[in-house]
Amino acid sequence: MSITVRRLNDNDFFEWKPLFQQYATFYSHPVSNSLALTTWGWLTDPKENLFAFVAEQRHIVETINSKGEVTTLESTHLVGFIHFCAVTRALEADVQMQVQDHYVEPTVRRKGVAKALIEAVKMDGRTRGAATVAWAVGADNRVARGMSEHVGRQTDWIIFESDI
Repeated sequence: MSITVRRLNDNDFFEWKPLFQQYATFYSHPVSNSLALTTWGWLTDPKENLFAFVAEQRHIVETINSKGEVTTLESTHLVGFIHFCAVTRALEADVQMQVQDHYVEPTVRRKGVAKALIEAVKMDGRTRGAATVAWAVGADNRVARGMSEHVGRQTDWIIFESDI
């Protein structure tokens, strides 16, 4: 298995959307076509402060025909994504990269894909002068919490939200 992490591009929509839907289903949040298109628009608009990396798995298959000739076929498909933004923090006088969404297909979990996506955000953050990267994890998401404890540290902050 070969995994490559790269920036999301305009051609990724039809592979990204099912992953986004699986992510949303996990959190019991249905994704309408309208919601997916809105999110996609933000991710692909250079004026927006929402960015994405994707994890792409490459498969190589070799076949041998009756003459003994070898044909090599290569295919790739997306197996994960991470959406993030850069946030300026007044009290710290710095920039923090904040992960909004992070998903890896179950078939490739525990193989370093999630960590590679976080590392890509860190590299992006370095170019923006960011000091840290932060993300929230569902209290009942054991797999994500395990990965998070391995690559980060839990803070003392408790997150609240209120409707507008």
